[in-house]
Amino acid sequence: MNLLKFIILFAGIVFIIVACSNGGNTSDVNSSSSLEYSSSIEASSSSSLEISSSSSMEVSSSSSIEASSSSSLEVSSSSSMEVSSSSSMEVSSSSSIKVSSSSSKTASSSSLASSSSVAAAANSFDVYIAFGQSNMQGPAEIRAQDKEVNERFQVLNVVAGTYAKENRAKGQWYKAVPPLIIPDANLVNYLGLNIGLSPANYFGVKLVEKAPENIKIGVIPVASGDLALAAFHKTRGDQYYNKQNVANGRPSDTEMSGMKRYKDAGYANLYDAIIKNAKIAQNGGGIIKGIIVHQGESGVGQTGITWANMLKEIYEDILKDLGLEANSIPIVLGQLWNSGTGPDGLLNLDNRIQNTIPKAYVVSTKDCGGRTGNGQPDNIHFGSAGIQLLGERYGEKMFEMVYKLR
Repeated sequence: MNLLKFIILFAGIVFIIVACSNGGNTSDVNSSSSLEYSSSIEASSSSSLEISSSSSMEVSSSSSIEASSSSSLEVSSSSSMEVSSSSSMEVSSSSSIKVSSSSSKTASSSSLASSSSVAAAANSFDVYIAFGQSNMQGPAEIRAQDKEVNERFQVLNVVAGTYAKENRAKGQWYKAVPPLIIPDANLVNYLGLNIGLSPANYFGVKLVEKAPENIKIGVIPVASGDLALAAFHKTRGDQYYNKQNVANGRPSDTEMSGMKRYKDAGYANLYDAIIKNAKIAQNGGGIIKGIIVHQGESGVGQTGITWANMLKEIYEDILKDLGLEANSIPIVLGQLWNSGTGPDGLLNLDNRIQNTIPKAYVVSTKDCGGRTGNGQPDNIHFGSAGIQLLGERYGEKMFEMVYKLR
């Protein structure tokens, strides 16, 4: 039985060696491997793989290796392979494995199972920024089903308060049970409608569903009702709050109240709330992987600059202040109500926004229904089912951009 286990261990290691095309060289895959988390290494049916002598391969803790069925593998003499503790190797049935003499093998505490797909990955905490106005803040009623949340989905609480009957401190992580942004005391709006469910909720739910189990998902939500895009700008945000170069009627009383909430929490402005919390995440080992935005109903808010260029400056400043390379992470935007294409038609599904921000993508709001109740639908705000569908679309697109194999 022990010999069989060693043979199975060899099978997975050989797949990595062949996949990396490192015959005769030394390959080291460890817990800080640069391999993409969703990377998959598979040996398809009836394939034949051979690794020549004197190759050395080490697979450190938390790596995961799987091999599909009916593969033929040969490991020649003098190959040195080590699999350290906690490595997970999965080899499905009917694989044919030949191990020649003098191979060196070491294995401890490895996990073996039957499977037909492969992943090589270390544990990771992937964090996403979510910002916008009321449709990001949480315009829809929280249902019982929305409170069933996987422990792998966490929210970094931005403003201290009571959320989901839990006292959440500023700058701390919590299980992402809604509401994420609106405190419990404000979950009935001025129309008497129950609110609090954000697309950020189902964005995270979808990512947890689709991403490998070794990946934990975190979200940093910063949003408030009626906010123009200028409110989120690094320098223009203060100008906007002080009513400098503003568009007619801006900022509204609702906007002023929302911006004041973040100032009262100790932030210079909304941009500062994003950056300070993103740095908390980074300092705790989180990796900023992307941004989701829902804004456009209130437009740009200031004169002398287009909506696209305002968003570009916000995006570029965020990446720079977080020490990320320019255009290195995706920013996913949601259409407005009823497939609305927003300012200057930039939320059109033809991705024309990429002329300004190459890593920007747009998700559709088709079939995302509105709220019901007093004065609804108002042709602006989404209902619970619509918010869920929109959030899942954000998650699907982000998964495609961040984790899906190219």
